[in-house]
Amino acid sequence: MSSETTFLNKLTNGDLGAEDLANHIGRSHAIDRAIAASPSANSDVLKTLAQSHDQKTRRNTVCNVGTPAETLVSLAKEFPAEFFAQPLLSLMMLEDPLLLTRLNPGVLKSFLNDPECPESFVLWACRHGHKTDQLEILKRSDLSVDQLRYIARGPHPRAAERAIDRLIEIGESW
Repeated sequence: MSSETTFLNKLTNGDLGAEDLANHIGRSHAIDRAIAASPSANSDVLKTLAQSHDQKTRRNTVCNVGTPAETLVSLAKEFPAEFFAQPLLSLMMLEDPLLLTRLNPGVLKSFLNDPECPESFVLWACRHGHKTDQLEILKRSDLSVDQLRYIARGPHPRAAERAIDRLIEIGESW
């Protein structure tokens, strides 16, 4: 049995500590991918793997529930679907309500029209989103009057103007 296979078996069985994981980073893409997907990988190991040249390793890092928020944000542009599917994202947003403001413009936009996009993200983008996020939201047909008002009162003139126009069309004030 090869040393790589032995390591992967130990990793699968949970027989390795954080130091063992850190010492094996960079030996092969297969090992890096497995460590990035491992629930026993700590935040330091995951931060290191987020810098990997291997795309699958970085993707596994985004999907790992142990990945720190800042590392997730740094990978969100490359893997937006995986970022928004991150099981602990809602908890991270409760701990840091401004987490999404650190995303590059356009990352949230890519998720706003997804059927899986929760209403809470749409509401957040109406209140705090980048101009591109709000312009994307305005393409939705299911916006509430309150959501339109948030955009109309927001800091982005073009989005605000379009929201005001929609409010006027439906006979509402802003």
